[in-house]
Amino acid sequence: MANRKTGITLAVAALAVVALVVSFVRPNLAKVKDLFAAQQQPAAEPSAQEQPEEEPAEEQVVMPSEEQVAEQKQTLSEHFTWAVVGDSLTEKNFRAATSYYDYVSDMCDCSVLNYGYSGTGYMEAGSNVPFHEIVQWLDLEDTDIVTIFGSFNDLGKGYPLGTAYDEGTDTIGGCMASTVEYLRKESPSLRIGIVTPIRWQTGFAYDADGNPNPQGTTREECDAYVQMLKQVAGRYGVLVLDLYNLYPLDPDDPETLSHYYVEDGVADEYGVHPNSEGHQLMYRYWRDFLAGAMK
Repeated sequence: MANRKTGITLAVAALAVVALVVSFVRPNLAKVKDLFAAQQQPAAEPSAQEQPEEEPAEEQVVMPSEEQVAEQKQTLSEHFTWAVVGDSLTEKNFRAATSYYDYVSDMCDCSVLNYGYSGTGYMEAGSNVPFHEIVQWLDLEDTDIVTIFGSFNDLGKGYPLGTAYDEGTDTIGGCMASTVEYLRKESPSLRIGIVTPIRWQTGFAYDADGNPNPQGTTREECDAYVQMLKQVAGRYGVLVLDLYNLYPLDPDDPETLSHYYVEDGVADEYGVHPNSEGHQLMYRYWRDFLAGAMK
């Protein structure tokens, strides 16, 4: 009889351990869904008796309270003109019916001037011309803030990376610097925001002919690209929104890819273009960034 009780006790304990392990290995998509759900409601304030638990490093995304959102809206209550320079993530296309700037403009009084062209980059012309030429089209006198949000279209083409202190447009670093330098010289008081790329699937890039090239880049190359972009921003004293490290979607995760990279039944199998829901998740970072930049 004692042995039977002991066996039952051990079985119950084993089941408890399994449940505990399962709770700690939720898929990446579940974590993103939790974050997305939290975005729809204000964060609860801890009582005087309670102390907030310390979040794990990978989940240190804290949603703003109602008071903080109200303050941001107040900061952005006055009309401003926002020029968005970018690639297919900024261009109006079938990848996302509603983009990050649409969500922002819905909550504040701003005019959006769209300079997004598919396939473009700081050095790559894509479907139009590179960023360092696109910024020369802007009417800077009537623009309050310019943000430049590219991805990794410059990589995988054989262009030399260079450094953040290169001059001219013979390297990617030189093109980054030329883009920002033009805006700084033409309008010293202009608010400028450099936005780092969101992550693509590991190793993915487009080749020199614009065809998908899954072996085109390494994570180290992407890291170096982002680091140099930050160095260029620091060189000219402009603001940085680091979506590369903030944006929580991981296109290497199959469930995330199938949920956030499909728009109206059209899938982006390479994890480059988030859908409208993915842009909505991105928008909160833009909102916070603009609230600080427009103070």
